[in-house]
Amino acid sequence: MSRYEALGAVPVVISISDVPQALQRGTVDGIWSTQESVRSSKLFDSGIKYGFEDRQAFLQYVPMISRKAWDSYPPDLQDLIQTTWNDLVSEARKNALGLQEEARQSNADNGIETVDPDPEALAETRAKLMATQPALIEELGISKEFAELVEAELAKIMN
Repeated sequence: MSRYEALGAVPVVISISDVPQALQRGTVDGIWSTQESVRSSKLFDSGIKYGFEDRQAFLQYVPMISRKAWDSYPPDLQDLIQTTWNDLVSEARKNALGLQEEARQSNADNGIETVDPDPEALAETRAKLMATQPALIEELGISKEFAELVEAELAKIMN
């Protein structure tokens, strides 16, 4: 919630099924979502008129397997899962991005105007959000070492 508060919002948690009614009644006046979620929920019919491409989401799909299950698999099956994932992940992410782009156009066709901020505005927003990250890491119980490893890997990609 602190991430939204850092941007001046008063966050509330609402299940996705209740969002259309909350928008129509004015219980909430905005949401954080993806273009595809707005399209598939037809939130343009519930009052969403504007979008802001803040790029704070990194759309990715990752295999989720419990440690107990993973440890029970023989090494050849573990290798097959890893190899298959590595072979398919780039294409899956491209497809996910394509769906977002299609959804953005569909949302525009239904009256939603999406704003793309300039690099300076993105940097300012990112700085505000990154200031909340240490508290978020602690709140979620993520190890400091793991967070540092992820940051180092992201730095390699972003440079």
